[in-house]
Formats: sequence, structure tokens, C-alpha cells
Amino acid sequence: MKNIILIFIAFLAAVSTGYSQVNVPAAVRTAFSKKFPDAKSIKWEKESKTEFEANFTMMDVKCSANYSITGEWLETESTISLDALPPKVKAAISSKYKTDEIKGAAKIETVKGKTQYEIDVKKGGKSLELFYNEEGMEVKS
Repeated sequence: MKNIILIFIAFLAAVSTGYSQVNVPAAVRTAFSKKFPDAKSIKWEKESKTEFEANFTMMDVKCSANYSITGEWLETESTISLDALPPKVKAAISSKYKTDEIKGAAKIETVKGKTQYEIDVKKGGKSLELFYNEEGMEVKS
């Protein structure tokens, strides 16, 4: 009986691994490899019909990068410490969310040359994703 259960578990693991793989176009993989040659532990997801996201680590930092189906880089998000936030962003968050738990932060660089900061806040039992520009102004993502 144990052998049947083990075989069944192994079969489920093999099947689920097959379904989790994403067919990433060659243009996307090539563009990613050129921009992030030192990326490690790369896992691909399909964001939409026309967009792919690579989740990876680089120099021990968790990152993600989004690409169009044609291989155009769209944005990169990198995890950063709260101390690494620009002073104006820190001030805005500590002023508005002083009694709430700040869970983490990320720096987002876009194809348009803009940099935003994503702040994860736990407020009243709810998780919020907030976005700020470098000047400390809250923006929509």
C-alpha cells in the first residue's frame, strides 16, 4: 500500500511540474539573458497574452523583470530594504502609516525611465501595496 501511495505522489509531482512550465518565446529569453546575464534561479510566468515575467535572484537580491511577447523589456522590480528608500518616500510613509506594519519595499524601474517604490503595508488586518515616486508622492501603479 505504501508503494502505491508513493507512486501516486510521484506521479502528481511530475504532472504538476509539467503544467507549471511556461513556453517563453526565444526573443524574450534572449533579451532577458542579455540584460541580466548573472541572473540565478529563473522562473517564468505568463502575465497576460502579451507579457511574460521572470522571477530571479541577482547578487542575493530577489528581482522580477517583465517583457513583451516580442522581447521588449518593460520593467524590473528589485527587493530593497526600508533603509534604502529615498528620504522623501520614507518620510511620507512614516507620516501616513506610523502605527501600521511596513512589511517590505521594492524599487521598480520602467521602460519609460521612471522609478517607483512599492511599499507593502499591513493596515487593520489588510495588506496594501502602495506606490510612491522618488519625490514621496503616492502614485497609481
